[in-house]
Amino acid sequence: MGLTTKETQLAQVKSALPNPNAPRVNIVAAMLFTFPLLLGVIPAVMFNNPFGPIIGFDSNALVMHPGVPATTLQALVQYAKANPGKLTSGATVGIGPHVCLELFRVKTGTDIVFIPYKGAAPAVADLLGGQIQIGMTSKAVLLPLIQEGRLRALAVTSEVRWPELPDVPTLREAGFTGIPAYLWFGLLAPLRTPAAAIDKLNAAVNEGLSSPEARASIAKLGLEARSMTPLEFATKLSDEAHNWEAAVQESGVKID
Repeated sequence: MGLTTKETQLAQVKSALPNPNAPRVNIVAAMLFTFPLLLGVIPAVMFNNPFGPIIGFDSNALVMHPGVPATTLQALVQYAKANPGKLTSGATVGIGPHVCLELFRVKTGTDIVFIPYKGAAPAVADLLGGQIQIGMTSKAVLLPLIQEGRLRALAVTSEVRWPELPDVPTLREAGFTGIPAYLWFGLLAPLRTPAAAIDKLNAAVNEGLSSPEARASIAKLGLEARSMTPLEFATKLSDEAHNWEAAVQESGVKID
């Protein structure tokens, strides 16, 4: 019996590694940059071997409990300024939404109190219950809650509007820039992996991601697959590091 498509793709990836019997490809995520930067350390990942592509790309939404009397970001800012200290926001401590919510507070000059959480689930639960009023997390988590009317979406962090929410603007459209709130997952190889192996890995994974089956599986998680060359992914990592460094510094967020 011949190999399935998945088995063939896995064999291609393994054969591209220095030791096919011990694959050591690392999956990295956007949140990789926030923890080190909050601790005052420049992420070492940009000096490793990115071989592209981004296997999952997602965006976040800035959402609010429907009990708050505001329907737009501008109205939320006005309400927050008229009621200093009354509104609270919350997210998992130390990752992108934490930084972005605090950066939003700084950029708008509002007194919104941030509540740290150990995970997205308790933060969303408190948001639904009205214990906090503002939150931010991924499309996969928030879209059903928004569509059910349990949360109100004020803006999305993607470059374009979500097709499922055509009336909800992007942050840029709402007048807010410099908030790097994407969620993505990419692949790195060990530091001394030969360039030829990097190119072979890149081609094999990009080929796998081009299949309708793979894209459908990734889409079920609310993610979008994007093919990249090693150079494009290295540039992406460098840009992400600089963007998150600027965001962390401006937001003033620290981990004690």
